[in-house]
Amino acid sequence: MHCLMRRFLAALPRLYARRLLLAAVVVFPSATAVAVHQDPKSTIELAAIRAVLASYRPGHLTIDSVFALPDQAPPGMTSRVRPGPRQRSLIDSLQPMTVRGGADTLRVRASEPEIRGDTATISVTVDGRMGGRDRHFYETVAFVLHREELRWVVRTRTQLGVS
Repeated sequence: MHCLMRRFLAALPRLYARRLLLAAVVVFPSATAVAVHQDPKSTIELAAIRAVLASYRPGHLTIDSVFALPDQAPPGMTSRVRPGPRQRSLIDSLQPMTVRGGADTLRVRASEPEIRGDTATISVTVDGRMGGRDRHFYETVAFVLHREELRWVVRTRTQLGVS
């Protein structure tokens, strides 16, 4: 694995020069920081959603394309839709978090990130069934992220509601 990563990193300057690389995302083991080499809103969404999903083992994961209202538990939905390429990138980035044979069936709803300088806020709700049982649940968390050099880092995490 390390050999593949070294080869990829070595090829980055050539790919970028040939315009074959439009964005690169680096995921840190803590899952609370994501590099800022793509659209800031995408990196903020990805960091916050990964932070919430870290405590689940989803066998099936759905990412809602409609933005949720911020700071509501459970959230109401807006009429605004996440742009298609951003939605696809989010799905592709989160799909590896699913676990073969995982018992949780989850749906993720996120508010549109609000960015003010080096600070961003976003609310994320996960709802679904845990352990294959019929027990439905939800968890809503509000995040404040801060840009540090080349990445967004979760600074505060506030539980807004859980069932």
